Amino acid sequence: MIILAGMSFIKLFIRCSRQLPVVLLLVFSSLACTSDKTDDNVVASIGGFEITEDHFRNSLMRFYHRTGQAVNLNPDVFKAVVDSRIDRYAVVEFARERDWHTTPEALHQKAMIERKVYMEEYERNFIHENAIVTETDLRELFRRLNTRIRASHLHATHREKADSLYMRLQNGETFDSLAAEIFQNRQLASSGGDLGYITVDEMDVAFEDIAYRMRQGEISRPVKTSTGYSIIRVTDIVQNPVITETEFARNLQQIRPLAYDQKRELALRQDMQEAIQNFRISDELVRDLWNQVQRQRNIYFGTHYEAGHIPLDLPRNLSEMKLVESADFNFSVGDFLVESYYTPVPRRQAATDFYSFRDQVNGMAYRAYALKRIRGFEGLDEDFVNGSIDETFYSYLFGLFEEYLDGQVVITDAEIVEEFEKNGEYYMKPLELNMAEIITGSELDANRAYQRLQEGAPFDVMLKEYGIDKRAEQTGGVLGYVSVDEFGVLAPSLANIETGDLAGPFQVMNSRYVIFKCLGRREAERLPIEVAESRIREYLHNARKSDLRDQKISETRRSYNATIYTEKLNSVHIEL
Repeated sequence: MIILAGMSFIKLFIRCSRQLPVVLLLVFSSLACTSDKTDDNVVASIGGFEITEDHFRNSLMRFYHRTGQAVNLNPDVFKAVVDSRIDRYAVVEFARERDWHTTPEALHQKAMIERKVYMEEYERNFIHENAIVTETDLRELFRRLNTRIRASHLHATHREKADSLYMRLQNGETFDSLAAEIFQNRQLASSGGDLGYITVDEMDVAFEDIAYRMRQGEISRPVKTSTGYSIIRVTDIVQNPVITETEFARNLQQIRPLAYDQKRELALRQDMQEAIQNFRISDELVRDLWNQVQRQRNIYFGTHYEAGHIPLDLPRNLSEMKLVESADFNFSVGDFLVESYYTPVPRRQAATDFYSFRDQVNGMAYRAYALKRIRGFEGLDEDFVNGSIDETFYSYLFGLFEEYLDGQVVITDAEIVEEFEKNGEYYMKPLELNMAEIITGSELDANRAYQRLQEGAPFDVMLKEYGIDKRAEQTGGVLGYVSVDEFGVLAPSLANIETGDLAGPFQVMNSRYVIFKCLGRREAERLPIEVAESRIREYLHNARKSDLRDQKISETRRSYNATIYTEKLNSVHIEL
């Protein structure tokens, strides 16, 4: 993992903690099947579900690698992996008993999942093969990871508006004046659309790709992003001055997946753009349809789970008319009403004028075009697709199960008072520290800075001389008061620090080191019950919910005869 040159330690820790190996709900790479018959290949079953040797083996290996290959694969681990899957299917059986899977909303959700899975297969079979990552790409990404860019932008919801803004810039109007005109957000309007410093994987991939190709002071042509169009102005570029071959080699395995993700996303955008360029769209018909949408906004922006389409009241002959045509593809008004039904309401609401609505129609047509291609693809693994749809839908049912549990738990005021009187010391406002930090690019620089600080050198001088975060110079590296818990694994080392003390250097990532100076501390204190009430309620609710979850799953396991075939399970051959 790489520290980005302009990232504070707190921000870095929060970001990196999301990427630490965690034991999540296990998802089989090969999916469990339903069957009325048990064979010699099955290691466990519950109700209509069977877990085969292959399902178990694949799941175990995924679990093993997710935990950093630090788990001793023994019979207890085998059983825990299978138990986790049985519990998941117990929840599915619980949901089926209550017909949660047959409600109009659930059927709509499953259809949405089906389309999503097919679109993922379209990308895998038609897009990913074009996403080739070379060593040059990896080196460029490593450079970007060690570079911060300060950028401003002008945003438009459609190409016509973006082109108009760009022409006004070409004709002499200023970036700042246009930002003040178009942005309703005060900060963006008053700052010339300033987005601050950006780093890799923080912005739209197309925005980021163009911004990192630009020179300081340069202004881009309109860039298509996932939310419209942006005209980008780069106002500053700060690069880590030390980017060594050793660092590149050390971080290569972390860089490669991100490089592929970005390549694939850009390739998908390119495929979509090329398809839309080949579409012949009827602007006249789109405008008629937009006028109908404007008159029936409540219908177009509604859900209509039982309808199977957006039930706009249109003239009878309109539904068969073609909105979009290409050499081997047609997209009618009726098709549009169906695709709209499978488009989330917030996305539909993003159409605010004719031009953005036309972009929306093109986007829906592209999705219909892609679905047609993948459903007719001879190499499609239908069993895998259907299994993926089912497993994802089971996650939806699991969410309904969690909502059901929430509704069953009731916490009374008397229980809150009792818990507070019994365990009030657990409901504390934590210790808060106001820290200043210096992040360096090497252990040597960290030790030098720390030594000079101990000798009395001013903190801001050392920050300027050794710190790699140039933005921090504007604030003196001050983080402000934050809970000591937010320092993560460093919290124990900082818990007893006093105002004026130094702490560090601490290695936080590969070749990044941090030094802290304590500017102030606020001691932990017991909260009054009025303040602690929400935390107590949350704790009691979660504890009660956990017990109820275990109870319902256990009951369902018994009802559906959950069985682990221990001898068969322990005889499964595992190759590491």
